[in-house]
Amino acid sequence: MKQGYYIYNVLEDFAAEGVLRKINMQVGEFEKVMPFTRINVNRGRLSTLQKLIRVLPFCRHFDYKKDIGKLEDPKVIYVRRSIIERGLVDFFKNIKKEYPDCLIILEMPVFPYFKDAFCHSVPHFIRNLPLWFKDTIYRKKLYRYVDYISTFSDEKEICKVPTLKIKNGIQVDKVAPLSPREDDGCLNIMSVAVMAVHHGFERLIEGMARYYENGGKRNVVYHVVGYGPEEEYYRSLVSKYGLGDRVFFYGKKTGEELDRIYEKTDMALASLGMYKINLKSGSFIKTGEYLAKGLPMITGCEVDVLDHSDFDYFIEFPNDASPIDIEKVIDFYDGLVSRGKEKMIADIRAYAYKKADMSVALSSVTDVMRSALSKDV
Repeated sequence: MKQGYYIYNVLEDFAAEGVLRKINMQVGEFEKVMPFTRINVNRGRLSTLQKLIRVLPFCRHFDYKKDIGKLEDPKVIYVRRSIIERGLVDFFKNIKKEYPDCLIILEMPVFPYFKDAFCHSVPHFIRNLPLWFKDTIYRKKLYRYVDYISTFSDEKEICKVPTLKIKNGIQVDKVAPLSPREDDGCLNIMSVAVMAVHHGFERLIEGMARYYENGGKRNVVYHVVGYGPEEEYYRSLVSKYGLGDRVFFYGKKTGEELDRIYEKTDMALASLGMYKINLKSGSFIKTGEYLAKGLPMITGCEVDVLDHSDFDYFIEFPNDASPIDIEKVIDFYDGLVSRGKEKMIADIRAYAYKKADMSVALSSVTDVMRSALSKDV
């Protein structure tokens, strides 16, 4: 039986929950087309010597030889984002040699990806310089073996390979919508994230500080769910501005605990710091979840699933370091709820089905998979 294989590299004991969740959702969608098997090429923790050897330019970052033997009559190989290096290119070469009709799709979400993958900071670039060098050499060979690159970007071709436009989608049916919250005069804003530099949530905290310094009267509360490298920075700002009674940190929450926080939320916060990694737009799983919940949003950049032409339940601020204007946020939200909260939640959730559901987000990929499968009929 023809089937697909999903190849990924995750140290599962320590992987962010969101990564594995995304993999599961993608595989679930692909399985609507054909059977799919997951193969994790991560062999676990490496010794110091192994780490040193594998960053050398002509050494394999991952050894895919064992994985070739796991393939049985593959029709599609989908590879989740990975460093482009000798091992991966040889893997593709061997697949095409043994299974010339196999469709190979490589996921490369962000392009150009230099800053995202290799250069968050100077120390990060120094640590990743060998990987950048390998990537620069071997990505030039992708066009020989890869049929498509799936990407969030608008590029028509990447490394001479045609692209398939994808989004970060969710399974809307599996997200329970909010119940309309009674109006108590408080505006509750929530973010759920692994707090990385590109989230830029300091812009909201600084905006709240400026709002109250200028005599703001509305009670605005920020609920921060998650963890990550920027958390201590955000906490320091909350302490600096005396916002401890208005900004609450919950840590990692899932399931019913997370739903309880959602139920007291009026607006959700998308990324505010994409300018830090030199990107003008973004694709985020949490954006889809916010939509499925029925939450209007605050964004600091263009978001792929949000379109002003047919959706007005979000307010977009400039993609820069300026503090968020809380007065504008309050006026925007009050204008929305004047239409009725039940209608607002229903409208936003309907939009989620149309724009953010996994079936829509991956339609370009599943279409080419179906086309490849139909050629065997």
